[in-house]
Amino acid sequence: MTENRTDAGARRMDGASIEQESRAIVERLMKEAGVRFAPDEHAVVRRVVHATADASFMDTIRFAPGAVTRGVKAMRAKRPIICDARMLAAGCTHASDNVVCAIQDPEVIATAKKEGITRAAAAMRCFGNRLAGAVVAIGNAPTALRTIMEMAAQGGPMPALVIGMPVGFVGAKESKLALSRSNLPFITNLSSRGGSPAAAAAVNALADLAKRHNAQILRARRAKFRREQVERSARMKRKERERSRTRRVSASRIARNRRC
Repeated sequence: MTENRTDAGARRMDGASIEQESRAIVERLMKEAGVRFAPDEHAVVRRVVHATADASFMDTIRFAPGAVTRGVKAMRAKRPIICDARMLAAGCTHASDNVVCAIQDPEVIATAKKEGITRAAAAMRCFGNRLAGAVVAIGNAPTALRTIMEMAAQGGPMPALVIGMPVGFVGAKESKLALSRSNLPFITNLSSRGGSPAAAAAVNALADLAKRHNAQILRARRAKFRREQVERSARMKRKERERSRTRRVSASRIARNRRC
């Protein structure tokens, strides 16, 4: 850990050291609270608590069965990550290549004005079939989350995962409760808290898990290739020994025949 102290006695630490200590604090808080999650879910919760400095997420966060696996699979397949606000999109730094936000699109603005709905809700409608198989992250607008649920209930496109963490006192908690009771694969938290930092943290945690899984697969493929090379080399050596033995036997027979 790189640190020193100012004349006032305060510690100076580099960014990596600060992050390392923060994660250690979160791990300690989770251990002291006695919360139990599956390993990949634990990584998501830890990231959200770390990003928000809000330990209440340990108690309020909820996962649909298989939600993390679905999200990781979608990210490994480079499926789009659809965000309800530009602030959230900007925070998805570990998956930036696949992040999209349409809230400023002219079509979205026109639809919102024409139908008298929020731009976040209009954006979800405008994405249409692009929602299928995507990771949808909602950190600000309960109306966007409601729209996703309504579209799915009417037989519309089914996202691979919905990260529903809108923040606020009007409709946010209610929309997340509805999500937790829906048939959609979800990660959510059952309180009025949430926001772009929480939703982006969940996205980034899934992106890190996807990269880790890809690395594990690559290592397994390399190990398999090395094993196959060793086995191929061993087979070639066995064949060469057999050929050498055959040559020696043939030479011995020829020598005996000549003596006779």
